[in-house]
Amino acid sequence: YNEYKSYLRNVVEQNNTTCHEVVRLSKQIASSLSLIGCSFTFFFMMFHKKYKSFTNRLILALLLPSFIVPCTCLNRNFYNHDHTKTTAVCNATAFIFNFGIVSQRLIILCVSIYLLLLVTSAPRFRYLELSFHVFIWSTALMDSLIPLYSEKYDYAGDWCWIKEFKFQMGCYYGPMLTFLVVEICIYAIIIKKIREEFVGADRIDPDRYAWYKKYIKPIYYYPLVNIVLAIPT
Repeated sequence: YNEYKSYLRNVVEQNNTTCHEVVRLSKQIASSLSLIGCSFTFFFMMFHKKYKSFTNRLILALLLPSFIVPCTCLNRNFYNHDHTKTTAVCNATAFIFNFGIVSQRLIILCVSIYLLLLVTSAPRFRYLELSFHVFIWSTALMDSLIPLYSEKYDYAGDWCWIKEFKFQMGCYYGPMLTFLVVEICIYAIIIKKIREEFVGADRIDPDRYAWYKKYIKPIYYYPLVNIVLAIPT
């Protein structure tokens, strides 16, 4: 019996090690592809001087957390199966990872809000861009500092993150689900307004349609795809 028990333990440990390696390798491959895509987008937008418009600057801002998250996933210290102690490297990578993920979601929320303002013909204030940036980075920073101050970053599963479920809900799942629900509601209004005002506008009002192509169309699809992909995540 003891020999059989020891054999089963070895099999389970080997399978767990294999699963951990598969998870790590999958995240590193996906992160590498993400970095390549971000680099291409950045150089494309800079080469064509897309940064001159506010809409494209929002997309450029989104590239920053899109760089941060893959970089943490490519760090080998991000993955550790020895959960006996928490290292400073684990704390730092977990903080950066959480900050990148939350700021990414907040930028998508702000892009959605800006689209809503455009299609509803609401006033576009000059300080809107600054307000967005203050909201995004301060909120993401405070959200990520709470687990750090409470010493709740640790080896959570296969990688460094928040170790307690209530802090995971309060600092990640809760805010992320709230932002996602708000984005879905905003996009429902946006789609309704676009169908009412811009479908067929190329024939009825070419100037109106040209405005739509310049300001709305460049950032319409990316947040929509991001929202759809964020639902299972």
